[in-house]
Amino acid sequence: LTMLGAHESEVSSFSYADLAGAIRQFGTEVRQDLHELFRRMLFNILVTNDDDHLRNHGFLFDGEGWRLSPLYDVVPKPQLGLERRLVLGVGPEGRAATIENALAGAAVFDLSHDDANAIAEDMSRIVATRWEHLFTKAGISAADRKRFATCFRLAAPVS
Repeated sequence: LTMLGAHESEVSSFSYADLAGAIRQFGTEVRQDLHELFRRMLFNILVTNDDDHLRNHGFLFDGEGWRLSPLYDVVPKPQLGLERRLVLGVGPEGRAATIENALAGAAVFDLSHDDANAIAEDMSRIVATRWEHLFTKAGISAADRKRFATCFRLAAPVS
């Protein structure tokens, strides 16, 4: 909120592009953090984390400037419907939580379309192939894994 000069009541009017602007203005590792922010946006889409408001994006001072903080407060949310929205705007289609919308705005993150597409394919594969194993390893029951499976529908299975 502070980096963007935002007030709590206006958080839904902000986007990942606004966070990218803050990285450009205040960051020390701009390109690295822009790419990481793009990955986090994709991850939120792929795991249906619609709790991506500005308070869940942080920055840490590294002695010279600001860096993205480690990722935190990611909450996959089971959904019946296929249409998903994030709190922050994703791309030209606003808050629509789709890979296509994210890819359409890739230039904001200093990524070519090909590089952004490769990142999206890789992340989709990782989420699709690892989420259930990680949930099992964490002791989540089969019934709860089945309930959470809807969170990961946008992650394409690897053929």
